Amino acid sequence: MSLRGKLVFEQEISSPGILFFEIYGSKKQYLPSICPDKLPSIELLEGNWGEVGCKLLVNYLIDGKLIPVKETIETVDEDNRSMTYRILEGDLLKDYKSLLITFQATSKGAKNFLNWTYEYEKQNLDVPAPDHMFDFASEVSNIIDAYFLKNQDHFQAS
Repeated sequence: MSLRGKLVFEQEISSPGILFFEIYGSKKQYLPSICPDKLPSIELLEGNWGEVGCKLLVNYLIDGKLIPVKETIETVDEDNRSMTYRILEGDLLKDYKSLLITFQATSKGAKNFLNWTYEYEKQNLDVPAPDHMFDFASEVSNIIDAYFLKNQDHFQAS
């Protein structure tokens, strides 16, 4: 059994992928307004929203527990609508030595998808793979998707 692993999942969405690319990147500060029960606060610590090298303090609310995490954006690929975050500090690193999360918004025909990749190294063999993070990402994305659909007259990709 290995300490290193990689998990990938795909989620179909109804809204245009570019909106998700923006909300998870340059407009991430709006997430607490859209889904306060999942992301009560996000603070920009360094740099500019959505740019490589920016550092964020994100407070996740998972199963009723507040989980503060310091993260940075390592890559942004606007052409492919993808970005990669690295977890720098926080409770998630109690179980994982490293955690890299890549998000990509894609289209297949008329359908839109979010693709998530979690690359991790566990602290020890007793630590499970971070499957629970997929559930959380899926729930948050569903809330965002519903918000975009409800407010589509006010939301346009820049």
